[in-house]
Amino acid sequence: MPTAVPPTPTVAQPKSEGKITIVSGVEPETLEYHMAYSREQALPLRNVTEALLNRDPKTNDLIGEMATKWEQTNPTTWRFTLRKDVKFHNGEALDAEGAAWITNRNWKKENNFGIRQFIGPELTAKAVDPLTLEITTAAPDPILPFRMYFSTIAAAKHAQANPEELPTKPIGTGPYKLVEWVKGQYIKMTANDTY
Repeated sequence: MPTAVPPTPTVAQPKSEGKITIVSGVEPETLEYHMAYSREQALPLRNVTEALLNRDPKTNDLIGEMATKWEQTNPTTWRFTLRKDVKFHNGEALDAEGAAWITNRNWKKENNFGIRQFIGPELTAKAVDPLTLEITTAAPDPILPFRMYFSTIAAAKHAQANPEELPTKPIGTGPYKLVEWVKGQYIKMTANDTY
């Protein structure tokens, strides 16, 4: 007598529910990542914005975040392949042109942003094609990928059109979207349901 095969169970995707409250003794001075390196500032920012690379929380090895692969093509050039179909919280698409613009802005000598403390040789980013970012350094920089961990990618078109909003309204691709920052009181975020 044939036996019945039980149906394959379906696994429901978890829904964003509940609320998390994090209490900090220090308020961020800014939400513009290349200017913010304290633990208090990095916590909200690295949940809203992402970089080309991140660190594996268990091994501390570099892992792709906005980039799927990276390679050194000669002593002064690194190529990063960007993730496909990534959208910023405002719907803007991630592309190499925007990533190059933000990277150049973040590390530009004239801007003298706090991020420059992590720079080696001067660098220039350019788009090779829609999903390939090339970064050239003034001298060989074998650890450039480690530096890119510090350089998050914001929505470039929004940043170009609204530079005054960068310190208070970051638009990234991370697991959380900024809802509101009431200075001196709270920073409110919501889950990015498309993450």
